[in-house]
Amino acid sequence: MSAGTATAELGTPMALHSATREPAEADRDHSLALLIGVCSVAFLLRLAFTWYILPHYGAARIYGTGSEPIQIGTAIAQGRGFTSLYGVPSGPTAWLPPVYPLVVAATFRLFGVSSMQSLWCLCIANIVCATLTTALIYRIGVRCFGPIVGFAASLLWAVDIGYIAYSVRIWESSLSALLATLAVLFYLHLRESPARRRDWVFYGLFWAFAALTNTVLLTLMPLSVIFLLYRKGRELRRYALAALVAFACALLPWCIRNYVVFHKVIPIRSNFGPNLWYGNHPGVQGPADEFLDPPHNPRELQSYLAMGDAAYCSSRQKMAFDFIRQNPAEFAHLTWARVVFFWTGAALTERLLPTCWLLLAVLAVLLMVRRHAVPEAVPFASALLFFPLPYYVTHAESFYRHPIEPVMGLLVAYACVALLDAGRHVVKAKSIANRSEQ
Repeated sequence: MSAGTATAELGTPMALHSATREPAEADRDHSLALLIGVCSVAFLLRLAFTWYILPHYGAARIYGTGSEPIQIGTAIAQGRGFTSLYGVPSGPTAWLPPVYPLVVAATFRLFGVSSMQSLWCLCIANIVCATLTTALIYRIGVRCFGPIVGFAASLLWAVDIGYIAYSVRIWESSLSALLATLAVLFYLHLRESPARRRDWVFYGLFWAFAALTNTVLLTLMPLSVIFLLYRKGRELRRYALAALVAFACALLPWCIRNYVVFHKVIPIRSNFGPNLWYGNHPGVQGPADEFLDPPHNPRELQSYLAMGDAAYCSSRQKMAFDFIRQNPAEFAHLTWARVVFFWTGAALTERLLPTCWLLLAVLAVLLMVRRHAVPEAVPFASALLFFPLPYYVTHAESFYRHPIEPVMGLLVAYACVALLDAGRHVVKAKSIANRSEQ
């Protein structure tokens, strides 16, 4: 066996086997023990971090990191409806999708507006979401790549301080990460299980809930649905129609509310235009420029208050489109800067690790395709290719990537294990060759 032959092992199927064989009883017990252990680590580390941060920073400072959902949640809890985006009377808004502000509002109704008890409740909810995400990462890893990858990826998610810090961020980030990971598992279930109408209806309802939580999550849906229908088109046509009806029916109440309130069609949220303007205007300073964001710009805030949510969003969208039409080269430059910033961050000295992370994730998808695991690669490819697109053209922040970090961790773990496996084969081949020569 030559070193070249050993290197070719990278092109052979690796541990995409666990879904096709029935694990032994001892394997199931061991897997369950690992799952409980890594979930316990994830929960306890986040709880300890929250226990330290909340008294140290105080409720007011932490609530300030989630300004918009906190302000809307406060308005709902006080009986003023889905209004007051920036904490001052400004009328109805569709700036955010409704799920997380409603979660905040329900918490405030139960435990007090902006109280420490409410803060603890919201943080515990984040911790529970992150712990469930740990379990899903492990399950997906075992199902697609084998137990080593499943354990490595879930442990990484459990102990990384960057991920742990989201436990005290009053935003939908933790819930979005859970939903993005669940989308992968849901897709795998539909692909591998017999087609049932009930499953597809739940699939449509799931995507509606995801859209009403974080609309960008919808970018993960089209490629998965297209691939499912391509594989079993005629068989699933009726079921896919049922899923579409469920999806539309679940979104309809919010769409009707927006039409009644604003007298125009706003399918879910209205802030695409302003975000496009904040990232594409004369004198923009970079991918994360917030100069024109109303909380940081009194003039923009006054414009928002005077015009109202819908008119302000429409005007800023028109201004952004005008700027892009007049400055296509600058728009291309700004877009590239946002692409780099989304994946690597701002500081040049801090880009090495995120860049390696991204390259390993891309390598993992390519390995899956090469190993004839295209169906498994579909949801992972969607996360890399389509999820960032809205941020490429509008406005980029480092925390926007958080919902797909569990998927990224799975890909990185898989790529590392595959490379180590290839290296082991190369060393073994060289050792055999040396013994043969002797």
